[in-house]
Amino acid sequence: EFSHLKVTGVWRYNGDGIDICNSQRVRIHDCYIHSFDDSIVLKGIWPEPDRRRPVEDIRAERCVCWCGWGRTLEIGFETWAPYYRGIVFEDCDLIHNCHGALSVHLGGPAPVEDVLFRNIRIEYDADNKPSMIQKVRYEKYAGKAPWSGNSIRVENGKMFQPGGPYAGTGGCPDPAKEPFGTFGKIRFEDIAITVEKGAMRPRVHIRAEPGSTFGKIEAENVTLNGNRIDIFAGNAK
Repeated sequence: EFSHLKVTGVWRYNGDGIDICNSQRVRIHDCYIHSFDDSIVLKGIWPEPDRRRPVEDIRAERCVCWCGWGRTLEIGFETWAPYYRGIVFEDCDLIHNCHGALSVHLGGPAPVEDVLFRNIRIEYDADNKPSMIQKVRYEKYAGKAPWSGNSIRVENGKMFQPGGPYAGTGGCPDPAKEPFGTFGKIRFEDIAITVEKGAMRPRVHIRAEPGSTFGKIEAENVTLNGNRIDIFAGNAK
């Protein structure tokens, strides 16, 4: 149980807030998390023996999250567990977001059986600027506001594919022999997205890689500035 924690000062690249890896029966509640990278993320870590342990019965609720770079509430990108099951994110305020506020990003073959995002409030400010990779020590930031990422992002890929961040890692599997990650059901319920005047409207990104299919995606009462939106409109599935 993680209760009434304040996480700040996580300013480096890959500086996540709370990572739950290959674990069961975990509760995160009433916390403030200000992270540079992912705020709360559930992972199935490669390699063995951790891969033998599932990610199951996880609940994060009543948290306030500020994500400066990555994804705020996420499944993935490392999904090398036997399965994910019984995952709930509920009653959280996401007050600053970047690449994805609510994200399911499957990089391994683990079956994700059920995930619920419910009663989540997502905010975007007019002074949000795009993220960038600092490649040299004295490189200056040149991003301009307004910018926004994805409010909802669902996708799959392969962690070890050529050109990817884990390509060539010692002991990694052959991507050609590993299936894409899939899921049974993901539900988005009572999601309120607020975009400040002058801010860029966040996008919804839903995409399965060629040759793979997703399970069921449900959405009920997703609103943008109080108006209901169809998260599937104009998005590939």
